[in-house]
Amino acid sequence: MRILPHPHWIFAFSILVLVSVIPSSAAPEAFQIGEGNVDQLPGGKEADGIIGDFILRNDLVEAVISCDAPLRRANMSTFYGDDGITPGCLYDLTLCDEDNDQLVIFCPLKQKGDVSHVRVVSDGATGEAVIETVVNAEESDGLYKRHEYRLVDGWQGIMIVTILRNESEAAKKLTLADVWNKFTAMGQFGDIRWADAIDPADKAGYAYAKLGYGDVPAGAPANLELQPGDEFSYARFVAVGRSPMEAAGVVSAQFAEVGTIEGTLTDTAGRPVTTGNIFIEKGKGKKLPAYPDAAGRFSVSLPAGDWKFTAEDIGRPSITRVLKVTAGESAALEVEMEPASAIAFDVRDEAGKSIPCKAQGSRGRPHRIWGPTTGRTVVSTSITRKKGSS
Repeated sequence: MRILPHPHWIFAFSILVLVSVIPSSAAPEAFQIGEGNVDQLPGGKEADGIIGDFILRNDLVEAVISCDAPLRRANMSTFYGDDGITPGCLYDLTLCDEDNDQLVIFCPLKQKGDVSHVRVVSDGATGEAVIETVVNAEESDGLYKRHEYRLVDGWQGIMIVTILRNESEAAKKLTLADVWNKFTAMGQFGDIRWADAIDPADKAGYAYAKLGYGDVPAGAPANLELQPGDEFSYARFVAVGRSPMEAAGVVSAQFAEVGTIEGTLTDTAGRPVTTGNIFIEKGKGKKLPAYPDAAGRFSVSLPAGDWKFTAEDIGRPSITRVLKVTAGESAALEVEMEPASAIAFDVRDEAGKSIPCKAQGSRGRPHRIWGPTTGRTVVSTSITRKKGSS
């Protein structure tokens, strides 16, 4: 006689089975794109992923590493000619589910040209996802190169480790410099290089710096000489954020104690100033910007110290605040700006049809921001006049 299990037993067994297959924690992943998972490619203005490329993803970011396809390049305007062939490079990097990639390319050690292979080394099941690009010594004048793109959960960016080995019989002199696409605004924040989206209204920024990682020591030199048989490794972290300041703060936290600034940018009526910019400046160079979200809020991390913040917006006087940042602590920065001034134009042709126009203001004080340097509907341009002209 066959005994059938009670329905309640079946339900209980099903629950046990489900519980047993649910992982205890999320894990990063690395995989290749095929015809069946093209929808896994991240999106954005500069998204360049295709079938055959590789994906790195964790709980915060997703990235595309270009595959070893014939003549693979990010786009037709990046590195003209044969220099544009860049398999095995970082093409896309964006926050998860935001589809806001603004990166065209990041070439570790100025990587260009054919590679020996690009492949998944670790799919992430052990806690770290790794994709490697290798150029064998036979294909690189005796210099073996391996670029490892590494990712674990909790990282708001990609760790890139480069391993170099001189397999030739002569010394090799190298410049340990990376290269990425030219952005409208780029600068340096201490040892960190940062870049802004082509249109700041897209609210995305990038930053990277050399640092130590695992057995790879910090303090990689700018120039290196490898004797025959010598091997050298160095690492750098490439971060993405909702602004260059956020990205730079993420990189700072990789090698320094940082504090957090929780800020709001509103007008006198309490409405969020979503078009505003918050800048900090350290030493000479371009000001590092942060951008508020739809509620006027922003959050950034900075090394400990006293920082001067300047809030700016089109049509409003700027406001400066000084705030002390303490490592491991959070501080609030609330900035209230005056109502925005504006000029409205209604320009029409002889038939009464609205037409594009150019409005030009005269020089004067105080200085006013007349518009963004790039944008979807309005653009401000600077005009240089010769001395004595009107």
